[in-house]
Formats: sequence, structure tokens, C-alpha cells
Amino acid sequence: MNDKPQDNFFAQIQDEGVHLIDSPVHYRRALGYHLLLIADALHDVEWVDKGHLNPGDDEEAVRIVIEPADILIQAMEMSKQAAEVLQYEMQKAQDFLNE
Repeated sequence: MNDKPQDNFFAQIQDEGVHLIDSPVHYRRALGYHLLLIADALHDVEWVDKGHLNPGDDEEAVRIVIEPADILIQAMEMSKQAAEVLQYEMQKAQDFLNE
């Protein structure tokens, strides 16, 4: 993957965050600060993916920008999918044993 387009993406998010922080409108300033946190999280995720940081070094930055419930929802969805695969495979095994 070419590094430059991704770097520009992070820079664009960061630049927009800085721009919004200067807004006289309070909710736009809040969004600006949030965009800066998102840019930091995306940067850390990319660096972990590229091996510049260790696995898990992006966790703190990511957790800052998402709600704790978001993590739980994703874990529950993954568990549901795993349970469906397990049930399917168990049925196939049972069908095989009954042949």
C-alpha cells in the first residue's frame, strides 16, 4: 500500500478538526476535537498494521473515540456468528454420524 494517500487522509481529518476548533459554534468545536482524536486513532491503527507499533498499541487511542458499548456490541455480534458456525458444523457432524 502506498503510504502517501493514507497520510493525506489523516492530515485532512486533522486539518478539518483544527479548522472546526476555531469555530464560534460550540458543537462544531466539539466535533473538531473529536476529529483530532479520530485522526490519532486511525494513525495508531495504521502503524500497528504496518508493524511500526506493537499489536494492541492502538487500543487506547481507539477506545477514546468509541463508546464502550460499541466494543460490547461487536463482541456480541462476533459471538453470535461463531455460535451459528458452531451449530452448523455440529449439525453436519451429527448428520455424518447418523449416515
